[in-house]
Amino acid sequence: MSSTLNVITFNVRGLGHPIKRKRVLTFLKKKKIDIAFLQETHLSNEEHKKLKRDWVGQVYFSSFTSNKRGTALLIHKKLPFIFKEQYTDCQGRHILIRGMLHGQELTLLNVHVPNEDSPKFMMDMITLFNQYNTDFGIIARDFNCCMDSNLDKSSATVSNPNASMALRLASMDVGLVDVWREFNPTRKDYNFYSTRHKSYSQLDLFFFPQDHLSSIISYDIGPILISDHSPVYLRLSLPQQINPTKQWRFNASLLTNLEACNNIRKWLDQYRQENAAYQLKKERTENTIKCIRNTAGQLKYDTQSIKNPSQKIPLKRISIDFWKEYPYPLFLMTKRSS
Repeated sequence: MSSTLNVITFNVRGLGHPIKRKRVLTFLKKKKIDIAFLQETHLSNEEHKKLKRDWVGQVYFSSFTSNKRGTALLIHKKLPFIFKEQYTDCQGRHILIRGMLHGQELTLLNVHVPNEDSPKFMMDMITLFNQYNTDFGIIARDFNCCMDSNLDKSSATVSNPNASMALRLASMDVGLVDVWREFNPTRKDYNFYSTRHKSYSQLDLFFFPQDHLSSIISYDIGPILISDHSPVYLRLSLPQQINPTKQWRFNASLLTNLEACNNIRKWLDQYRQENAAYQLKKERTENTIKCIRNTAGQLKYDTQSIKNPSQKIPLKRISIDFWKEYPYPLFLMTKRSS
């Protein structure tokens, strides 16, 4: 395999018929796809296993019934992906897998979002990805909502506004970006046509860590042919060893844990008290909070106990350890003059 990775996300609207199943697999083969994110497969567990044929070396899936939902991840047999673990649900809504590719951990999350205003589902999926992803990962979804109704819909109707807002805020918190909008900030293009509403929408998207945007070669929307959704293509330049990011980012999932929130509030109160005599600008305070770990403290946490966002399991340990007492006010220190 070359160092270029060809990825596709495609809402296929059912693969139960053998002819359509073969047609889709042949289509993906001709496009030389390495990783395929498929939504609405409408397959049972046994039927999903039938996707492992010809060019497909690995299949991971989440099933519901033979006529509803279903998500699947197909990986080319020549791609040296080493599987480590997976996380799935029983509703056929999402499948997350983690593994190694060229010596680097890779996280893949495939989601089919309910066609309803469901902000909690959006938050749960972003939180799930953030808990498992260590550095390099991809989210592909049929979101059933638009990031920006003015740009992502041909009509003026606003659908699922709360889910859209939750998606924007949650992705921003963990450093994920909508690849299409990142490279096409004002362009209008669509990948779904609703015969019921006689309108076009941009529903199928790739989300990608902002730190790795430089690895993206191209992002394209194909024509609507096999399904009422267009296939969306992402092409990546994948080095043999992806350098991990040096940037530290706060684990937003901690905000779902009461004990963690109480500890953070305690630390912030201490910060305000120790700097009460100084007029702190808002920007400095925000930057101080962002660089807590690298500047004056360490926030230690264990995400293993909260990997299922539907379960409110207390964290095993949360502690804020300050290095030492500084002779100057906390976070306002400069190097001492000799």
